[in-house]
Amino acid sequence: MSNTALSIMERHRTVCRDICETQLAERSPQLHAAALRLASVLARQGTVFVCGSGDEHIGRAARHLAEAIADGYALQRPALPVICLDGDICRLARRLESLGMDGDALLLLHQGPERNVEPLLCAARCSGMHSVRLPCDLSDMPDAPPFAVAHLLFTLTDVIARLVEYHLFENTSALLAEPDA
Repeated sequence: MSNTALSIMERHRTVCRDICETQLAERSPQLHAAALRLASVLARQGTVFVCGSGDEHIGRAARHLAEAIADGYALQRPALPVICLDGDICRLARRLESLGMDGDALLLLHQGPERNVEPLLCAARCSGMHSVRLPCDLSDMPDAPPFAVAHLLFTLTDVIARLVEYHLFENTSALLAEPDA
């Protein structure tokens, strides 16, 4: 392998590691709260709807997260009721109106102002659903290369998937303290 190839791989590794370490440190409380809310909804037999709004990386991360929670991330366990909704925000809002029920949850990964996703949040509220928002505004990292942003989004969603499994199947005590609201 050439020195150039090695230096490219080392740069990718270093950039991804540095960005993930920083973002995970900053977002840990938010990620844990999101996972705990989702685990609580699933423990009460609710359904989680996952939506991504923003660039293509966010949509892919949303699909990845829905599959990881539904099918299993790190544990051999039963499948869970998690549905990824894809498409235009207004169309997604209509789907939530028809599918969402009291006690379900909307997990929204989004980029940009909240007003852009307000129809979706409104549909969730009207259906009695819990809303868990994960802003993916990475404007504090304007120089981050696209590969690092994609890696970060998948890392964040992997953490949530793993924490949901942890709370549902390994440490249910935290669910007992989770408020219903």
